[in-house]
Amino acid sequence: MGAKLLVGSLFAAAAALMSMESTLAQGKEEKAKGSELSDKRLNMVMKFAWENVPEKYTPRNGKTIVVDKKKPTASMVPPDVAREVIRVGYRSGHAQRCNLLEEEKANFETMMRREQAAKKWSDQQLLFIQKLHQVTIMLIVGKATFVEHEGEQIISQKEAKTNITTPCTDDQKKAVRDQIKAYIDAGASDKTAPPAKKK
Repeated sequence: MGAKLLVGSLFAAAAALMSMESTLAQGKEEKAKGSELSDKRLNMVMKFAWENVPEKYTPRNGKTIVVDKKKPTASMVPPDVAREVIRVGYRSGHAQRCNLLEEEKANFETMMRREQAAKKWSDQQLLFIQKLHQVTIMLIVGKATFVEHEGEQIISQKEAKTNITTPCTDDQKKAVRDQIKAYIDAGASDKTAPPAKKK
């Protein structure tokens, strides 16, 4: 499911999705292999997320999280977890593009409930997960993109196309809703995570 989701099962015919495929995949060979992200690209996205993690952050609960920026491995999560966070961010990004703000919020909150319930991560790692989700959305909506810089690819905000205006059709909105609902419903049947609250 994850591979199909990340290589474009939602909007295969949409121009905006084609742009995203070139951003998060490395061509036809990887798609043929069912690859989501090459290790190189995954590391780039994780690095970009890490660069956006602040040294101090105070969430709503009032507990300030202090991050040692000299020790990234202490605050980052394993690659397999990062890939799952990127999948969630992919859905959130398309929900944002389609102005499905409630679905975007529910998608993110479901992920965070699961990760908190797992009791595997420190506050710093949970903050990194949030940032990784956020930068994936930035890539989807055009606020960040991969660019060539001195012969190497980097993620850039300055050179990104902003405010993607490609409209979402009703079918595309339905696809996003269905993907997010399936993700939330899967969490509802997981004993390690509480079901999403009904509005």
